[in-house]
Amino acid sequence: MFACIVAGVGGHVKTAAAVGDADWWRRQHVLAAARRPRPDGLTLARITEAALAMLADGDLADLTMRSLARALGTQAGSLYRHVASREELLVHLLDAALADLPAPRPGDWRAGAAQLSRDHRQVWLRRPALAPLLSKYPMLGPNSMRSRELALTHHISHGYSPQDASDIYTLLTRHVLGAVAARIGRSRRLRPTAAARRALYAELPSAAYPNVVSLAPLSIRLSDDDIFAFTLEAILDRIEQQYRASGPDGAPLRA
Repeated sequence: MFACIVAGVGGHVKTAAAVGDADWWRRQHVLAAARRPRPDGLTLARITEAALAMLADGDLADLTMRSLARALGTQAGSLYRHVASREELLVHLLDAALADLPAPRPGDWRAGAAQLSRDHRQVWLRRPALAPLLSKYPMLGPNSMRSRELALTHHISHGYSPQDASDIYTLLTRHVLGAVAARIGRSRRLRPTAAARRALYAELPSAAYPNVVSLAPLSIRLSDDDIFAFTLEAILDRIEQQYRASGPDGAPLRA
């Protein structure tokens, strides 16, 4: 959504923040700090929890403000006191999904970085209905900031400089989101099975595609989990080569 132009005080024109952008999230953080309990007990946390439950076995198209209100035993108007639109609700859902991302277990840097990446990927694999939103909205909410803090703290505590920790966070996060998009980002109707793909390859004209046809029985043997594990290890190898963690005395922890 593009930012819209609205009339300001005294007739001055100002630009309204687009839902999900940095300015919008700044406003959400302010609102969250000022929010007080309502008599009906309805909270943004309850709303997002109910919405995530509805999406567990459904699709985004199934989630409407009216259906969500029914699930909560209230009226749609009550929801609008917490979220101004369905789009705002979707942005909050993306952030709420990260609420249960665990901190890395004590241990060496590589094991903790790998755990963070695997757990981050699992957050979205458990909620495939949200996958189409990952490329649409930046992750700037409180739970996203918590997950960022966890990762930066882990990298810095193992001797990486603040700048390197920030770079490493970006590299690993982009890898996770790319892997999720490759796994579940497409329409559910357009995910052919490995067997269907191999059958297609085998039926192609061999004169035009000799290797594709002859290797059809050997194709699509690696699972998404296999590919993610392999590429994650390769990225961690490259990070350890390019970025040098240092101990308290400044000496490199790795040769």
